[in-house]
Amino acid sequence: MKRTVAYILISAAWVLPSLAQQTHLDIKVSDVASERLKGAVKSVETDLCVNVSAEHKKVREEYDPIGNRVATLNWGNDGELANTTTNFYDENGCFYLQQYMSFGKKGVTNDWKVVLNPETRQIAMKNDRTGSIAIRTYSPEKQLVHYRFMDKEKKQKSASRNTWNENNQRTEYIKYDEKNRPLYTYWFKWREDGLIEKERLHDYEYLVVDDCGNWTQRLMVRYDIGGKEKEKVYERTTIRTIEYFD
Repeated sequence: MKRTVAYILISAAWVLPSLAQQTHLDIKVSDVASERLKGAVKSVETDLCVNVSAEHKKVREEYDPIGNRVATLNWGNDGELANTTTNFYDENGCFYLQQYMSFGKKGVTNDWKVVLNPETRQIAMKNDRTGSIAIRTYSPEKQLVHYRFMDKEKKQKSASRNTWNENNQRTEYIKYDEKNRPLYTYWFKWREDGLIEKERLHDYEYLVVDDCGNWTQRLMVRYDIGGKEKEKVYERTTIRTIEYFD
């Protein structure tokens, strides 16, 4: 029953904005644009399967008419709803609260309050329960360039940095530890049609693309290059069902 109620609340958790007011969209691109989705996307249901196994990871993401993500729902391999993330927007359409709920015996609810700083192009979020703080900094093109996660004492726990090309395609991602030391780096290669081709040790192949130009079936293959020859480790098939606003 609780999971049904949570889903109803999530589906109704957005309001249309007044374009005259300054919002988070003055700092960052919409979530639809961030996911490189095309058209008036209403929802995306994703089914991931590794090595054609019986275990599937299912995710549903819901968006409002201007491209804000209003909800993310994750199901476990047992088919039960595992957790939800809900984004709340005020009467002016401005992002002000994110709520994470996990279910099961150790269910947890985390409310993240949102603070915008258009002058520094930053969006900060503070966890009401733990005091943790996450700060995202965006470029003049409204792309995420730096992420920093801190504990309640404002001590860094992790961070990351992105580099983008002139087409607003991410070309490099660096993950840092609590002492700001690089842990690993991802490089990205893009196709002429705007779809990602390679990501570090991952190669992508697109099996089906819909009329709006969004892929609906994709194969990802991960390789190990530590030996003398490139060796395939596993492959993952992803199927997306995309619903559009009329």
